[in-house]
Amino acid sequence: MGRCRCGAALVPDLHFCVACGARQDLVRRVPVAVGAARLAAAPAPPYVAPRPTYYPAPASGPVSRPGVAPVPARSTVPWIVAGVSVVVAVVLVAVGVLAARPATVFGTPAPTPVVVPTVTVGVPVPAAASSESDSSGSGSTGGSAAAALAAQVASDRSTVEGLVGQWVPQLSAKRDGLVADGITYDDDAILTHWSALTGRDPSAVMLYSGDWPVFNGSDFWVVVHPQGFATAAAANAWCDAQGYSADDCYAKRLSHSGGPAGTTVTRH
Repeated sequence: MGRCRCGAALVPDLHFCVACGARQDLVRRVPVAVGAARLAAAPAPPYVAPRPTYYPAPASGPVSRPGVAPVPARSTVPWIVAGVSVVVAVVLVAVGVLAARPATVFGTPAPTPVVVPTVTVGVPVPAAASSESDSSGSGSTGGSAAAALAAQVASDRSTVEGLVGQWVPQLSAKRDGLVADGITYDDDAILTHWSALTGRDPSAVMLYSGDWPVFNGSDFWVVVHPQGFATAAAANAWCDAQGYSADDCYAKRLSHSGGPAGTTVTRH
């Protein structure tokens, strides 16, 4: 076993002295048998400090050292990805809030949609066209009165046909332009007169003289009581019984043949 120049024993298999740190290859090994005085008298070699060993760090990746397992370098990519994800999420939330509630974010009330009601302007209807004719003729004017008279004749036609060949009480015969009792009759006045007659005799019926050859004129609206009698005297007796004046009620025979002669018997 040798000794270092400092006198310390050299440990086998070590390259440096454990006492002074000198390298063994530069140290003269001294046998153990040599006395301490001899060792002390021997000149000591100059001290040479050990040079540290430097390992250059790689540009990237784990650092390798002799005898030490390489430590993998920590990657910053996950942190970068996580940060970008957070920023994107915040931006999306902000955009959603702005789109959903602009008034809340900016303090400006959102415009309220204005609903404009649809207004339908009616077209005025002339009074004559809007008035509907009925059997009583109320509210009818002009051409509608003539239409109401014609409708009444059509409605009563079957009843009047049942009186053919018989004597009936005739209650009225009016045409447009006729003057009677201070009244100049037109279709409206005739319709009003018809309403008055049916007020007194609700069973009265109307016919048009143009359909019957027994009348002197072909444009009269004639009103009769729908009861047939075998003689003119019997028909006139009915007029007397009802209190009609001689001018307002007399006997008339209905027929689709012959002429007016002999078909009218007045009262005296």
